[in-house]
Amino acid sequence: MSTSVPKTKARLAKATGLMIGAGGFEVCLTDGRRITVPYECYPRLLKASEGQRNHFEVYAQGKMLHWPEIDEDIEVQHIVEGRMPLKAHKTAFAVAEEHADYRTTIQRKG
Repeated sequence: MSTSVPKTKARLAKATGLMIGAGGFEVCLTDGRRITVPYECYPRLLKASEGQRNHFEVYAQGKMLHWPEIDEDIEVQHIVEGRMPLKAHKTAFAVAEEHADYRTTIQRKG
């Protein structure tokens, strides 16, 4: 017996914000999970300056990420499913943070 949820009923992941780091970014999801993605998975982000990476938008009710200066758009659901244009030597991984509290729209790693 299959327990998978049909795609039409599957809950789509939504971002509440991003944490931008030196080697990658972390997507903070509405359910409290965080997914770390190395820049190597997205060539435009890898080549972008720190300032360009820091200028992003979370839009479409948290379903999309956008970096206007480098014309990069990423669907949050693609990140959750591991569908990235390039697979880095480092693997992107999901980290469940049950006690995470992400109420801020934008967060930055220092």
